[in-house]
Amino acid sequence: MEGDDDPVAAALEQLLAGPSGEEGRKGLTTSVPEPASVLQLRTGEDTVAVTLAAGTAEFDDTALRQLACTAAVALNRQRAREVPPAQAGGSAAPAVPMPTEPPVTVTVTVTVTVPGPGWQRVEQSDGCPSEAVAQ
Repeated sequence: MEGDDDPVAAALEQLLAGPSGEEGRKGLTTSVPEPASVLQLRTGEDTVAVTLAAGTAEFDDTALRQLACTAAVALNRQRAREVPPAQAGGSAAPAVPMPTEPPVTVTVTVTVTVPGPGWQRVEQSDGCPSEAVAQ
């Protein structure tokens, strides 16, 4: 799956690849079992559905939370960058919130499925670290 055009796909690919060498040297780790790869990804207003390759080991609570929070942050960032459609008269509303407005963060429900005799789990992004912590 190519994530170049889809920020959610790109973020999940990076998570599933595990920490880079530099991240590992800084002590960053992941609970996501290897190997794990995304076969299909669907996003909605407040949902992300991820289908992983058959045979992917079941995620523990921490791994599922990492995946849910990664997907939610990427989806919320994508929404913040979207340019609203042009209004009547041809002018578009500002694409970026005014500095006095806090960014809108939507709680995202993430469903992770492994096909066949695999598994399925659902997690919500409420309680994920704040955007400021995640950056």
